[in-house]
Amino acid sequence: MDTAIVLAFVAVSIVLILVAFVVGQKTVKHQEQLNNDKVLKERAMIDKDLQDKKVMVYELEKTYQSKKQLMNDAQASAQRAYDERIKALDAEYQKKNRELDQQIQKRKKEQFEQYQESVQQMEQDKQLVEQELDSLKRTRDAAIEAARKEREIQEQPDKYCIPMTQDEIGDIEYLDTVMPRLKFPEVLGKCIWSVFFQKKMKNFLTGILGQDEVCGVYKITDRLTGEAYVGQSVKVKSRFMEHIKCGIGAMPASNANQLYSAMRRDGVWNFSFELLAECPEEELDDKERFFIDLYSTDSVGLNSKRGNQSNTLKE
Repeated sequence: MDTAIVLAFVAVSIVLILVAFVVGQKTVKHQEQLNNDKVLKERAMIDKDLQDKKVMVYELEKTYQSKKQLMNDAQASAQRAYDERIKALDAEYQKKNRELDQQIQKRKKEQFEQYQESVQQMEQDKQLVEQELDSLKRTRDAAIEAARKEREIQEQPDKYCIPMTQDEIGDIEYLDTVMPRLKFPEVLGKCIWSVFFQKKMKNFLTGILGQDEVCGVYKITDRLTGEAYVGQSVKVKSRFMEHIKCGIGAMPASNANQLYSAMRRDGVWNFSFELLAECPEEELDDKERFFIDLYSTDSVGLNSKRGNQSNTLKE
């Protein structure tokens, strides 16, 4: 009985042990299952997180590539803009350089032309100065010659005065008394010219002026009063004959002209005729003024002005 109890007890113990073992196994398995589910869940979460990370990495990679492409495009665009700018600046530089070179060449040309003009102007000024000096020299020489001729006229009055005999002078003076009574006095004056003067003029004028016509300044002096007239002409011979004709009444002349009045009063044979200076036509005015000032013929002579007129007779 005791053995049976013991066996029963043993059997019950074994059963309890087996039950406890089975329950323990189930518990272990259940726990393992729980653990496995947790692990799977965590793994799933990790996988999902990993997938999310991969997606994020992909998006980041995509964004990076996009940004990189944008950056590359921007860099390429910047490079193109830089190249174009450099090209434009180079073209502008070349253009400015050409313009500058053209300006320099133009300026050089202008300066060279100005230099040439200056040289030409200096040369012209030099020539003018030389001409003025030459003119002054000729004027000085003419003044010296005029002074010498004055002495010569004093010593040889017949050479510079129209040669007339006393009989001729007497006839002319008589005819002069008749002339105021005539209605046409110039007719008598022309007769006096043709009879008493015309034949004498060639030899007389050749003796003081030479064979050819002369351009220059001359002086006519009243030998009785010392009054003088200075004039100019491109044809002094012809001008002398005009003065003589006016002085004897063969040509019309104003009675207010003191030269002609003096000639009619004192007789043209008492006047000396001389060439003061032979000169080019363009120097006539200056030479005439010089000698008018030299002899004071505008103040104490028979000139009405200081020259610059073909007939400056005092009226």
